[in-house]
Amino acid sequence: MHQIMVVFEQAQITPKFGFRNNYMNARNNEFSRVLLTMARIPFSWVNPQAWQRAIFNGIRGDDTKEMADLVRCQRFPDPDLSGARKNCAARGSSRER
Repeated sequence: MHQIMVVFEQAQITPKFGFRNNYMNARNNEFSRVLLTMARIPFSWVNPQAWQRAIFNGIRGDDTKEMADLVRCQRFPDPDLSGARKNCAARGSSRER
């Protein structure tokens, strides 16, 4: 049997999102926490800057979504998990950093 651990990105309060969107983000996070607790699945919260600093170490750029896709291609080059985006082989070496 495999052990599962869920890690959540800690929701940040963002003034430009407005009260309603911040409230819904917090509510959705709480709902997920309750479901995981009821299913007895261990979980942890992580600050976005903390995981990005650790994962993006050595990758240049400012676009965190692009940087995350580069990390995905490095670690999991075969599956195309990016939806409409190009797969890792189609990205070409010019995009690699």
